[in-house]
Amino acid sequence: LVVLILMERIGKALRNPAKDTVLSGVAENQVGVGFAFGLQEALDQIGAFAGPLIFTVIFYFTGKNGIAEYQLGYRSLILPFIILMLFLFYSYRKIQRDHLLPTVEQKDLHKEQLKPVFWIYTAFTFFCTLGFVNFSTVGYHLKANNLMSDGNITLLYSLAMLVDAGMALLVGKAYDRLKIKTGKKTGGILVLAAIPFITLLLPVLTLSDSTTLIIIGMMIFGIIMGTHETIMRSAIADITPFHKRGTSYGVFNTAYGLALLGGAALMGLLYDLNQTGLIIAFTCVAELIAIILYIKMNHMVKNSD
Repeated sequence: LVVLILMERIGKALRNPAKDTVLSGVAENQVGVGFAFGLQEALDQIGAFAGPLIFTVIFYFTGKNGIAEYQLGYRSLILPFIILMLFLFYSYRKIQRDHLLPTVEQKDLHKEQLKPVFWIYTAFTFFCTLGFVNFSTVGYHLKANNLMSDGNITLLYSLAMLVDAGMALLVGKAYDRLKIKTGKKTGGILVLAAIPFITLLLPVLTLSDSTTLIIIGMMIFGIIMGTHETIMRSAIADITPFHKRGTSYGVFNTAYGLALLGGAALMGLLYDLNQTGLIIAFTCVAELIAIILYIKMNHMVKNSD
């Protein structure tokens, strides 16, 4: 199981920088980078909503949460995989690949370097994500304390992903409108200002003993995820030149993944030690650093425009 999970993550690591680079290049002069990433995230989370929902339906109809029912759920996932491959084949045959991306002169490829604002931005996203309470911790909390059944836990995650999808579209559009309103390519970064403050609420809500507070916390979880996956990637396209975006997205995804890994591992350890208060304190420290980095980044962006 661990090997399969690692293989899936390696596959995502290999495809994400190229996918994000292509998407940003295609969207810049068409629908807008923010809306494009928002639409992609919305479609992604509709899938994330439907996947756990399959397990929820199986649990409810069988009346059990045993191993056999999980295996039935996993086997049923072959259907969306087949649909995915059909869409991939259709796209490969229909899309004219030569017209997707802008032409870049070869002599320019090694002239520009990643700007200091990119590294500050990457550090901001790292600490912002480091203090983000992962669903694995929340799900374990719900299960270990018998606060919800397995079916309701997967249903709660599905609902959070639905909120994620809706938020991605809204915040993506807001990002593009802010760019137009401010007249600056980096104007949409202002949307990120609220994320560290909202993230502070997560451990207080999602690790409580109240199912009502946990549900509210998971809706906030969806809002934060929608903003992370939309704006954080959109901003890369606006602070780096096109021919450096593959590197930029690779560095960004590495930092983002390490933050998720480090934060989830530490929070899991602290949870096992029954130190919920330390989880809250850790989140506060991480988000405070993110706020300081955001102020620094915003100052650099204003001076560069």
